Amino acid sequence: MAFWKFGIALVAVGLGGCQTPGVADYTPSRDTLSYLQQVGGTRVSVGSFGNTPESLADATDTGLFSACSLKVADDPDWTGPSGYIRNALVEELTVGGLYAEQDAPVIDGAIETLSFTRDPVFGGAWDIAVVLTGADGAQFRHENRFKFDVGALGGPTVCRRAIDAFQPAVVEFWESAARSPQFRAFLKNR
Repeated sequence: MAFWKFGIALVAVGLGGCQTPGVADYTPSRDTLSYLQQVGGTRVSVGSFGNTPESLADATDTGLFSACSLKVADDPDWTGPSGYIRNALVEELTVGGLYAEQDAPVIDGAIETLSFTRDPVFGGAWDIAVVLTGADGAQFRHENRFKFDVGALGGPTVCRRAIDAFQPAVVEFWESAARSPQFRAFLKNR
């Protein structure tokens, strides 16, 4: 009888672990701020981000094991990965004093790469590549790989860790872009 109750409890815990959490709210990086402050008085607006997946489930999975769905739990504030990456740029520029919602040159973006790799032995990684384009046609392309631990377990644990790693991957992406003198020159020349 006790074994039967233990089995039910184990199934309940296992199924409960399959719930997919939402992506954490974006928090601008202090390091990004210090780099953006080097740009000076330039102010820009951020337009649309095209060529992007609508959901994390559409992100390319290059893992060695079976694909896991990265659908984010229903969240009215979730705008999809492209909206998240775009809004993160807006937040970084706002904190850096470089964002103007109106009456400023517009920068549009396109996500070239949004993929995750996961392997219990080698860990996981988010690969993000974005091309920013100014109104004059000038472009800045940046890519970054963010590595994270996926743990020894498979299934929902790997998916949860991939979603948990998306926010710090985007923070590191914009931070590494801001470290680039080409990014700061791109912003300054708008």
